Amino acid sequence: MFDDAILEFKQAVSIQPEFDIAWSNLAISFTRKKLYEEAKKAYFKAIEIDSKWSDHHVNLGWLYLNIDQVNEASKEGKVALKLNPDNEWAYDLFGNIHISQGKLKEAINSYKKAISLCPKDDAYLPSYYFTLGLLYVEIGDKSEARKQFRSALKIRPNYWEAEKQLKKL
Repeated sequence: MFDDAILEFKQAVSIQPEFDIAWSNLAISFTRKKLYEEAKKAYFKAIEIDSKWSDHHVNLGWLYLNIDQVNEASKEGKVALKLNPDNEWAYDLFGNIHISQGKLKEAINSYKKAISLCPKDDAYLPSYYFTLGLLYVEIGDKSEARKQFRSALKIRPNYWEAEKQLKKL
C-alpha cells in the first residue's frame, strides 16, 4: 500500500519539486514503511520549501518520537506551536512526548488542550478523549476516565476500545 504511495509522491515531487505537501506526504509514507532516514530527508525538504507551515514540524516531531529522539520531537513541537499556537496536532504530539517521559499530568493537560482546539466533527476527537481516558485510568481517576470514554463513545458510538475500557471500570 505505502509502496504505491511512495511511487506516486516521488512522481509528484519530480514534476513539481516545490510542492511541500507532496514532500510531507512522501515522508509520511516513508515513515509508515519505517524508512526513517528517507522520511527525515523528505520532511526537511518540505520544511525548506515552507518553514512556516506548522504541520510539517508536527509531522517531523512524530518521526523523531517514533525513533526515540524525544528532545528533537519536543523541539519540532515547540516550533509548530510558535508558528500556530492553535495546532491541536502539536498538543497531541506533546501528549505523547509526555507519556513517553512518564509525565502523565502534563500529558493530560496536552490532551485537554488538543480537545479544546479540535473541531467537534474532527475524526481525531474521539481518540483524544480515549487517550485522555487511558491517562486518567493510569493515575487512578476512574470517574474522570469514565467521563472521557463516554465522550469518545458519544461521538463514535461503535468505538469498541472505549466501550471495552468503560466496562473494565
